[in-house]
Parts: sequence; structure tokens; C-alpha cells
Amino acid sequence: MNPMTTSSAKYGFPFIAYDIQEQLMDALIHVLDNNKVAIIESPTGTGKSLSIICAALHWIQHNEDNQLIDCTQRLQSLNEEIDRLDAQIKVSDHWIQLQHSKTTLCQQKETIDKQLKAFNMKKERNQCLIDKRNNSFVKQKVDLINKSVTKKLKTSSNTTQDLINSLSDNDVEDNLIVDYNSDDEVVDNKDKTDEEENYIRPKIYYCSRTHSQLSQFISEIKKTIYSRQQRPVRSVPLSSRSNYCINNSVSRLSNNSLINEKCIELQNSNNSQMKCQFLKNTLINEFKDEVLADVMDIEDITKLGKGVKACPYYSTRMAIPEAELVILPYNILLHSATRESFGINLKDSVVIVDEAHNLMETIYNIHSIDIKGSHVLDCLTQLNSYLTKYRTRLSAKNTMYIKQIVFILNQLIKHFKKCSQNTSQNVDNSVNFMISVGIENLNLYKILDYCQKSRIARKLFGFNENHKKFIKPENTDEVDKQPINGTKAFLAKIKAKGKSINVKTINTSNTNDQNNEEIKTFGSPLYVIQEFLRALITTNSNAKVITNCDKESIRNSSLKYIILNPFTHLKDIINECRSVVLCGGTMKPFEEYIDHLFKPLGVPLDRIFTFSCGHVIPDSNLVTIALGMGPNNRQLNYTFQNRNNNELIEETGRTVANLCTVIPNGLICFFPSYDFQDLYYNVWQKLGILKTIESKGKTLFREPKKASFVSKVLSDYNLAIIGSNKKGALLMCVVGGKMSEGINFSDHLGRGVIVVGLPYANKNSIELKEKINYFNSFKANSGNEFYENLCLKAVNQSIGRAIRHKNDFAVIVLLDSRYRYKENIKQGLPDWISSRIISCDNFAKALSSAKQFFQNK
Repeated sequence: MNPMTTSSAKYGFPFIAYDIQEQLMDALIHVLDNNKVAIIESPTGTGKSLSIICAALHWIQHNEDNQLIDCTQRLQSLNEEIDRLDAQIKVSDHWIQLQHSKTTLCQQKETIDKQLKAFNMKKERNQCLIDKRNNSFVKQKVDLINKSVTKKLKTSSNTTQDLINSLSDNDVEDNLIVDYNSDDEVVDNKDKTDEEENYIRPKIYYCSRTHSQLSQFISEIKKTIYSRQQRPVRSVPLSSRSNYCINNSVSRLSNNSLINEKCIELQNSNNSQMKCQFLKNTLINEFKDEVLADVMDIEDITKLGKGVKACPYYSTRMAIPEAELVILPYNILLHSATRESFGINLKDSVVIVDEAHNLMETIYNIHSIDIKGSHVLDCLTQLNSYLTKYRTRLSAKNTMYIKQIVFILNQLIKHFKKCSQNTSQNVDNSVNFMISVGIENLNLYKILDYCQKSRIARKLFGFNENHKKFIKPENTDEVDKQPINGTKAFLAKIKAKGKSINVKTINTSNTNDQNNEEIKTFGSPLYVIQEFLRALITTNSNAKVITNCDKESIRNSSLKYIILNPFTHLKDIINECRSVVLCGGTMKPFEEYIDHLFKPLGVPLDRIFTFSCGHVIPDSNLVTIALGMGPNNRQLNYTFQNRNNNELIEETGRTVANLCTVIPNGLICFFPSYDFQDLYYNVWQKLGILKTIESKGKTLFREPKKASFVSKVLSDYNLAIIGSNKKGALLMCVVGGKMSEGINFSDHLGRGVIVVGLPYANKNSIELKEKINYFNSFKANSGNEFYENLCLKAVNQSIGRAIRHKNDFAVIVLLDSRYRYKENIKQGLPDWISSRIISCDNFAKALSSAKQFFQNK
């Protein structure tokens, strides 16, 4: 069902809209008017974000106008009816019944009067914000101060002494002792505002995956009339303390847990010198108005917050009740505890989830907890050392809870040892896992409550940092083989091995990634163990705990908590909101979202709306070649059994080298994994294929494994194409890697995209097996379809890096014979790709098609 097309000018679209943009805006209006749950697909490069903005903000204002008209008409009707009853009461014998009817009408009138008062308050408030926007001397001053400063999100340093430096010398020991005298004395100081939402609902909550995507969305809002008109949109972007905190003693700490706890500690401090200087109510309220008065992104707000010396984090949170458009990352919306901590009320609101193609995987990741044996061992050693040093100064209750945590850690170590004797992997549900470990009789709720209120993880981190400088290195055996006691021995052991006190979680997908991939840093291993225990007691009948055992070392063993039913974490969102919209560039097959998210939540089919549109480019601007044969007539079939075949690797290299001769400027080649890319690169180097590619005029670049190097590679890649030589470049990337999403290879940067093989996930992964079996239990073959879709969605994201606007043009080459003959794979590609496929049974035909395409351009 497609609504009638209307003029884009009605929506305040800043340019002449394409037909598909008008169709998308009409579809979104239809969804919001009729309280639908929608899946919307619009290819990347078709102005999807701008269409969403204009339709959504037009609907917000139009809906408010309709509410005002409706209230005014109802009030007029009620007044007329009350006047009529007043006249009848004076002359009728049934005046008691009439008086009762009048009372009921008067109550209704009182409700409408309150609504109209809210409209008037909002109108007056809008005028105040407009005045604030037009006369913001503070902002002008800050702009002058910062005019030479490049806008940049601050990054946190990994200075391990930050916590100790934030405390005075006299207070170090006292701040390391946990203070927990009763279950009720310490209250977690969350931001609790008494301000009620006095303005008209609904709100729109727009979320996307990364802060860069949110910033792009905000920059699109600034292009529209809604950002500067006399009826301005009230928008607020939300983020974590790590992005918004401007207090150096907090923001420079090494991870989010430490940042959050330090922030709360400064709020609660009885020492006026220790309190955060940016948490002054008057300044925060003033700054909140600055945020609401204009459309700003996180960088703008952070810079302005430094200028006015007011906390951006709490100012933006306080702005939520008055905001019409709340812009936030996935993790705030999809994690119920985080959502509640921000005070987000979704009742009768609209949620728009952009880049929703990875929504289910995001839900899995947000609610998955992975702890390693090293976390358990290090935490146990730290707690024992802490207990030994402060035993005489800790209360009985503190000692009891710390010993219970120590008991849990010892039981986890026993569990690793027991499992390693039987099998390398083990899967249990949460309840069976707790029974097998022997912690089912402990009150984990009270233990976690103690951890939260006493902040024992923070104290433990400070304890180890404070004592590290006194330790001399000495040679010792591995921790899990030889028990050690005492802080000095533990710290010496860590230092002797060249390891940081901070516990680090390393990507263990392969050896190369361990050496090159960036690592997460935890302030204390107890933080991640707390999260794991909290997940265990969460009511989720379809959660699993996977134990991976390393028979040689407990340190390398791990536990992973995973969920199998992502829909449960959308339940409150679907039930509370009037509309939920999932949109993205590659959303098909729609059935996956309907079967795995909406149907299990009981969403009726007549409430589900789907919309898909083509691309804005003409047919002549894209050719998709499905190629199953190389230049030496060897079949290109990258199944798991063939992927290490040297003849296939050589044939692939010859294929890519030949394509370099006909595809100008920038060419991006995607491989299924980093291992795959490394293998092909090394073989091509030995065979001289890399020199052949360079002789064709292409400078070769590879996607780095560290995110910090991405911008440098992209800059050099761009320079090789548009620089003085202008020969062009070949960029070797990874499907699902750092350059397969969110990177814009428009025009000369991406005249060609090559995809080598099909990036199927490892089907032997126990985690993936559990998910496939779970979905198959719901619907026959549903798990296998889920497995296929994981692969094709990754391919679709990669090939979407090219063709970013109407006049863009490119060639897409899919290297694998399965792209030619497997119908399910063809159907899994976006319509705008599959409708332009040329199936080539020989290499000459493919090369000729690509050559002819660029000759015509």
C-alpha cells in the first residue's frame, strides 16, 4: 500500500525532491498518522536522512496544529453544551440529572483548558528560545575564543595514575576503604529531575549506530527550514559522559565505568573543593536553554559547555522533557537500564531507528557479556590482597560481601578446570550454569547492590594503582599455575610479564588480530564480572552461557553470556510507542524483521507497514557483473574448501589486475575477512601480481586493523587518485570491517567495487549454532535463512559504498560463480543491484562490459 504522492514543498524539503524521496516522505507520514510499525528501505545515496527529517518534523508540527484545532473546537462545543444545560437547569424538574451532566462536561472542559494552557506555554517558551538564539552573546564569545580551534570530540587518555592524582595525599587511604554500613544507607545518586513534561507529545526519538552518523543527521537538519524558522524544532543530542564530560579530573580516566563513578562521587562529595565546578544548577539551566534554542551536535555542545563552564552531559539530559526531537545512539535506546537512567519516557512517542540493517546484531552485542579467565584470576588476586591489607579496617558486612565475591571467583576457576577435563566448549542456560558453578544459593541481587553502592570496583582499581609504584619486578610462574598472595607479589608478577594493571580484553578471532587489533581497557576486572553476574540474574529464558576452555591455561579460557531472542529487548519500545520505524539502505528481506522481531511480540500484521524504493540513478549509471570465471578459465568458487587453493588465489589476482586496466580512479576490493585478505596479499606478493597491479597505474592500499589508522589510509588513497599523478588506486578492504559501513566512496573514490566470494560466518561457531537452532525452533528453516541473511547483508553494505548521489556511476563486480546460479543469493541483493546484473560465463565478456561502460561515460 502506497499513500498518494504529495508535493515535497509541503514538507519543507530544501531541494527539488526526487520521486522516490517524495514517496518516502509520504510513506513516513502515513506510518505516523496511522500508528504503524514500519520497515523502510531506501538505498544509500538517495537522500534518505533528509527525507526522514522533513517528513518527521513536518508531522510533529502538523500534529500539534491538529491537536490545537481539535482542542479549540471541543472547548467551543463544551461551552455551548454547558450554556444549554444552564438554561435547562433553571426551568426543568430534572435539574439534578442535568447538574450531574454539567459537572461531567466541566471536568472535560478543565482537561482541555490545561491542554490549551500547555500550548500557550509552549508558544511563549518558543519565543524565549528564539530570543535566546538570536541574542546568544555567550555563544558569540565562545565562538570567538574557539574560532581557531578545529572542532573535535575529545578522546580519553589511558593515564593509569589519574584516579590517584584526583585525590589529596591525606585522603588516598581513606578513599580506598569501602564504606558500606547497611543495605539502605548509601543511595545511588542518579540524575532525578522533578520537571514534568508540560508540553505536547509525541516526541521523536531518532537513533543510529555511531556518533558520526548522528552528527551527519544533525548537519542535515541544519539544511532545512526547521532549524531556523520562527517555530524552531527543539532538538537535543544525547551521549555518554565520556563524550560530554568537560571536567579533566573525570574525562581523562581510562574507561566509562570509572568516569561514571568518579562523576557521581564528585556530586556527592562533602568537600566543596572536590565538588564538580561545572554542576551548578543555575548554569546548567541556562545552558539547557542554549541547547534547545539552536540545532547543535555533540561537538558544538561540548565546545559551548567549556565556554559557559556548565556540564553538557546533565544539561542535555535536563533538556529531554522539552525537546521535540531527541537524537541518541543505539545503546541508550536499546538498553532499558540506560534508557531509564536518562529519564526517557517513550509513551506515545515515535522511535526512528536508522541504519537498522544491523539492529538484531546490535541488540545481541549490547546484551552480551564476555569475561576471560584472566579477569577472574586477576580480580581474585586483587581482592585477596585488598582484604589482607584492610581486614582490620573493614566492617563485618563489608568483609562478608567481599568474601562472597571471592567465593564466586573461586567457583568460576573450578568450573574452568572441570570443563577443560571434559570438553573445550560447554553451553548452559543461566539457571543451569549457576547450579553447575555452585552459586545458585547466593543472593546475587544483594551482592550486586553492595558492589554498586560501595563502589568496590573503583576502590579496587585505586588500591592497585596506589601500590603499583612500590613494586619491583621479579620472575614468577604463571598466575593460574602458582597461587600468590599479597599486593606486591601480584603487581610484581604483572610487571614482570610486561602487562598493564588495567585488564585488557583482546579480540581473539585470530592471531593477527590479537597482535594488531585495538583493545578494550577495563579499570578493574571486577567491572566486567559485575556485568556478567547481573546478566545471569536477568529474567531471560532464552539466554545461554558459553564456556570456552583452554586446557593449557585458565587465563585464556572464557565465559560468554548471549541472548537468543532479540525481540524481548524491543518489547517495551513497541508497546509504549505510537510508531516504530526501522529504516536503512539494505533492509531486505523484510520477513526477517517481521518473523524475528514483530511477530513474537504480538504485533498484528495489519499494523506492519513495509516500503522499498529504487535508486535515484538512471540505469546507465550502474553495471553489476556476476563473474564466475577468471582470465585463465578457472572457476571462481570461494567455498571454505577452496579458499586456500593457490590456483584460485592466483586466478583472483589476475582477475583484479585485469579489471584495474579498465576501471579508472578508485577501485575498492572487499575480502571476506582479515585472514583472507592477508593470505591473498601475501600470495599475490610472491607471484608478482601486486607489481602487475601497480604497473596498471593503481597504487595499492590495505584497510588497517587499527581504527586510528583509517583516516590516514583514506587520506593517502584519496591523494593517489586526485594528486599530481592521478593514476588511481586499489584499496583492499574487509566485508564487515572498518571501511564497509559509513565510508563515502563517491565519484572518483569508488568507480568500481569488487567483492571476492561470500562472507559466510563460521557455521561451527557454537554461538552461531545456538542462534540458528533457536530460530529454527520458531519456524522451519528460519535459522538457515538467518545465516544466509547475515552474509548477504554484509555484502550489501559493502557494495553500497559506491553510488552516493544521482550523478554518480560505478561498476560492481561480484566474484563467485554462486552469484550467477544461486537464486537465493540473487534475491538477497537489493533490487537496484539485482535488476542491473549481467551474468558473465567468461572473463572476456565481463572485461568488455566494464570497458564499454566507462567508454560511454
